[in-house]
Amino acid sequence: MGYIRAIRRHRLLSLSALAVIAFIGGAAQGNAGSVAAAEHGVSAFQTITSDQLAQRLQNKDFLFVNVHIPYEGEIAQTDAFIPFDQIGSNLDQLPSDKAAAIVLYCRSGRMSEIAAKELAGRGYTAVSHLGGGMIEWEEAGREIVHREELQTRARCSPRCAVLVELAGAIASEAARFVDR
Repeated sequence: MGYIRAIRRHRLLSLSALAVIAFIGGAAQGNAGSVAAAEHGVSAFQTITSDQLAQRLQNKDFLFVNVHIPYEGEIAQTDAFIPFDQIGSNLDQLPSDKAAAIVLYCRSGRMSEIAAKELAGRGYTAVSHLGGGMIEWEEAGREIVHREELQTRARCSPRCAVLVELAGAIASEAARFVDR
């Protein structure tokens, strides 16, 4: 009887892990069709360094968007805050001219890269993202601004919250399984 329970738990754990992997893959890629288009050269984006961004900010001629969730600070002169996994559904906050310059950033560069792929896949032709994010910006001796009102309202997107909850449930089940 214990052997059958162990097999069932193993199957449940395996299926849950696959569900999380599929969910992460979908969240990371956003709209799979637009990402595939971007990767096949239909449109692309540029990765910039903190030094390049600092230079561009001196004569700012672009929309500067923080895509990190939850809010963990910002670089001065930020124009908008759009969660990386909601960029495709917030195109109304972006220039209607798809050739207008847009620079995205997040904490480490991962979320901004995902958002940049999404925009490039949707036909935006002048998208850049800060490769090392706010971490690289701060390591270069530059300031990160922290607005208290945004920090107190910082929340995960609904997709992120589901992922966190699912990961916690899987971890709990795995711990119970290992303990037995």
